[in-house]
Amino acid sequence: MKKTFTFYDLIEKKRLFCLLFLLLLSNISFSQTFCRPTSHATNGGGGLLCLGLNVDFPARAYDQDVNSYATIAMGVSLGCFAEETLSFDQTAKAGDQIVLYLGDGNPLLSAGVLSNSTVQAFLSGEEAGSAVALNGLINIQLLAGTNIQILKFTLTKDANQVKIRTSGTLSVLNSLRIYDVRLQFAKPTIVGGETQSVCVGQSLALTATAAAGTSVAWYSSPTATTPLSSVGTYTTPALTATTTYYVSTSRSGGCESDERLPVTINVINPTKPTISATGTAICSVGATQVTTLSVINPVLGTTYNWYNDPTAGTLLSTGSTYAPIVPTGVSNFYVEASIGSCKSARTQVTVNSIGVPGLATILTQSVSIISGQNATLNASTAEAGVSVDWYDVPTGGTKLLGNSNTFTTPILTATTSTVIKTYYVETSSTLGGCVSATRVPVTVTVLPNALGGCLEANSQQTTQDGICLLCSSTTPNNSVDGNSATSARLTLPAGLLGGSIQQVLQFNNPGKAGDIVDVELALPGGIADVSLLGGVSLATYNGATYNGDRVFINNSLVTLQLLSGNRFKASIVARANFDRIEIRFGAVVTLLTSLDIYQATYRYKAPTVSGNTTICGSQAVTLNANPALGETIKWYDAVTAGNLLSSLPVYTTPILSSNTTYYVEVTRNGCINSERNPIPVVVTNPLAPATVVASPLNICTGSGTTITVQSPVVDTTYKWYDTATGGTSLFTGTSFATPSLITTKDYYVEGVIGSCSSTTRTKVTVNVNSRPAAPVPVSSNIITQSGQSVQLSVVSNSGESYLWYDAAIGGNLLQGTGSNTYTTPILNANRTFYVETRDLSSDCTSSTRAVINVSIVAAPVITGCLQANNQTTSSNGVCIGCGALLGTEGRSVDGDDATAAVLQNTVGLINAYTQQRLDFANPGFAGDI
Repeated sequence: MKKTFTFYDLIEKKRLFCLLFLLLLSNISFSQTFCRPTSHATNGGGGLLCLGLNVDFPARAYDQDVNSYATIAMGVSLGCFAEETLSFDQTAKAGDQIVLYLGDGNPLLSAGVLSNSTVQAFLSGEEAGSAVALNGLINIQLLAGTNIQILKFTLTKDANQVKIRTSGTLSVLNSLRIYDVRLQFAKPTIVGGETQSVCVGQSLALTATAAAGTSVAWYSSPTATTPLSSVGTYTTPALTATTTYYVSTSRSGGCESDERLPVTINVINPTKPTISATGTAICSVGATQVTTLSVINPVLGTTYNWYNDPTAGTLLSTGSTYAPIVPTGVSNFYVEASIGSCKSARTQVTVNSIGVPGLATILTQSVSIISGQNATLNASTAEAGVSVDWYDVPTGGTKLLGNSNTFTTPILTATTSTVIKTYYVETSSTLGGCVSATRVPVTVTVLPNALGGCLEANSQQTTQDGICLLCSSTTPNNSVDGNSATSARLTLPAGLLGGSIQQVLQFNNPGKAGDIVDVELALPGGIADVSLLGGVSLATYNGATYNGDRVFINNSLVTLQLLSGNRFKASIVARANFDRIEIRFGAVVTLLTSLDIYQATYRYKAPTVSGNTTICGSQAVTLNANPALGETIKWYDAVTAGNLLSSLPVYTTPILSSNTTYYVEVTRNGCINSERNPIPVVVTNPLAPATVVASPLNICTGSGTTITVQSPVVDTTYKWYDTATGGTSLFTGTSFATPSLITTKDYYVEGVIGSCSSTTRTKVTVNVNSRPAAPVPVSSNIITQSGQSVQLSVVSNSGESYLWYDAAIGGNLLQGTGSNTYTTPILNANRTFYVETRDLSSDCTSSTRAVINVSIVAAPVITGCLQANNQTTSSNGVCIGCGALLGTEGRSVDGDDATAAVLQNTVGLINAYTQQRLDFANPGFAGDI
């Protein structure tokens, strides 16, 4: 009888085989056609006790599905065996291998299964070698991701069958799974080896020499099904990265070996060299110059070749450095990296050999200034990529100014005699830093005195038109003599038509665009003589160049200021840099007339001052006058004289609490401007409110109040906080409604104007009083008859009064006397009454109201036999006037519930009382009411 057992091997397995198994599985695909058996036979028996011997699903051992398996099950046996013989449709040769995919359901085959299982080859039923125990096979692998182990059995003779047997002297529930059986033929020989090299971008012809009786094919992967070549040779495409190809082996068509042979092609790609910038820009004092070029981080084992052509050319040098002799200008070299016969693309190396620049051209050969002034010098070069540098020594020394065609000297002085100051100009190339062979001198003549101030014109030239033959001038130098009380006079004859006379006044220190030129003039009719004003024009020049800004002084662009009598000042804004102004006089007059010229001066354009000129009180502000090139700045606290505050363009004021005006004095080239420019700083000082009132000031827990600024200031806003400083604003406005408060709370309010806040905050304290507890009813539920009133009461506490309502919240006040008792009106239906506590000291009421429910019941109908029908009234102790009210004694037993006996104690001592006993005609029983 055949039995099937399911069992598990409990022997501990080694985890290392499991890891190898997972690795192998990740690289195996079963889409290929492998050489497998085509038929099988099974057998079993022998021994004394053979229970559960069986070979289950034997065909699954070669069904091309590695997930299915045949099982050789031993059950419970003593000296028994079970076996499966698998037959191939071709004969494997000695040296070939039979590859077995085995397992027992556990991560590793148990030692018992390995030792009790054998494999043996046959050739058409005849033994082709001895049986070999599975634990004797040293080539064992784990199929990655599975519990399958791969065992390779090498044939010692030709064979076309293999027998797998499991047996043992004593077996208990052992089993062996056969997942797959494949042939592995002798591998081919690869011409050039299984690892070869090729240069990047090249192809390679590969040759595999097959073992006797086998054929080969080339594939792109271990599992690819389409061959690259079905013969022993294969030529690769151009390779750009290391690539592995795979060679399969077959003995008969239609199937291949278990594994393909990998052939790896290493692609050699020398790294394109990177060249140091050192030596690529040099100064050349002659026609040629030596330089040294070098490779950055040369790679060990790599040869560097230097050429004069990007692809071909002559090999100039070999090595990581190269020292060529280059001419002036640009020279190109090319360097490649090579490893064996493999070469990189060439790197271009450009050497710029720069000739030492020529001498600078001095545009101002000499210049004269007055002591205490500075001078602006100019030089240029026609060479591209060359800059101009300034020194005060012919060689060496410290560079005063670099890369500038213009240099402004410091203040120069001469005391009693003329001083000659020499500066030197050197040219240098911006690329390579090459400098001229020598420096060119330029001199400044410093005169000890001037006829006028440094902003006054100090030379003049007077000319007239050819048609103005009768035009004339008188004392022309008086307009440049430094004396504002004297004048030059230009005279026009009567009947002049089209002619003019003009005087050009030259300034020793040139002005700039935006400067204001002031000319003091006088006409016989002053500024009221419109016809003569229309005949006077002003124009600026820069040297011989006209600035195109001529304007007649009756134009709105000219500012006229009456000085005294017929004398006035005409002011224009220069449109461009200037060093002179022309006053032209050419009106059409009927009488002889003249124009007096007293002097010409100019004022600097007011500097643009940046900085916040509107600030908050108790702050400082940083002001920046942003001087133009060649200008310096001084800050004062007065329009004239005053205190010097700073000699820098940037001035940080002290802490300011009121509006303050500062004055900027501009000095250009050592010449101080004739006026200071005012810079007003507006200081905003919002104040915290003097008085803040909370109404009400004292509140109860859970209530809020409204805090109001008294006499708020116009244009001031108010922000409310709960901290004395910092914090987040709670509200903005003159009145702040607080939230509900549970404890005494301090609030603070500050004044705000724009972005400015008061330095302090006004504090107000809102006193929060705790609420009393809700009252305690003497009875919360009262039952009474319809048509009666009820007296309600709560426990009375000292310092408290009580308010009675008809609702839990709000509602109507029923009684506000403060009494702890309340007598209801006549009630005919159920009612609920509410009472709250009021603290007499804080006037705070309880947060909730006590509830008293009054339930109304109908008056019972009482029969005579159940009524008391006799009474006895008595008193005890010393009790004067005690007893029933006269005439009322019997009303408690008269059968009328509308009448009553009235008991009274007029004067009674301690323990004195009055009582009335009522007797029933019919006695009651326990439990009656």
